Amino acid sequence: MMTKQKGFSVVIVLAILLVVALVGFAGWRILQKEPVKASNSDAPKQSSQISNFEECAAAGNPIMESYPEQCTANGKTYTKEIKQ
Repeated sequence: MMTKQKGFSVVIVLAILLVVALVGFAGWRILQKEPVKASNSDAPKQSSQISNFEECAAAGNPIMESYPEQCTANGKTYTKEIKQ
C-alpha cells in the first residue's frame, strides 16, 4: 500500500532555487551595468565660446546663489552685472 507524499520533493525545491538564483543573477547584472553617458549636445559650451555671465548661464552651466549671481564654466567664473 502506498502512502501519500507530503510536502515538496527535492526536485521541485531545486527547480525553485534555480529559478530564484537566475532571476537574482539577472537583476544583479542589470544593476552593475554602467549608465549611458550623455551625448556631446547636452554638454555645456566650452569656456572659449563664453565671454560673460549671460552666455555662461544660457550654456547650461551652474549658477551660484550669491549676490551678485556667479556662473562657472571650465574653471572661469563670470559675475552677473547689477545695474543700479
